[in-house]
Amino acid sequence: MSIKEIQCSKPTDLKVEDIKMYLLNAGAFTVSMMDWLEPVLKITLLLVTIGYTAHKWWNLKKNREQNK
Repeated sequence: MSIKEIQCSKPTDLKVEDIKMYLLNAGAFTVSMMDWLEPVLKITLLLVTIGYTAHKWWNLKKNREQNK
């Protein structure tokens, strides 16, 4: 591509190569972000599981006391 072609092209013209490059960059960014995402999801799952178990135990205890 010559300098003349670069200067004459419109900045809003997206070519297939440009779209491929944007997708490749977005994919690389997404993969690089997975490093911190996995521990966050593990901790979130652990907290939700502990909360669900505590809530279930509290409901079981409450129901036993009401049935006596």
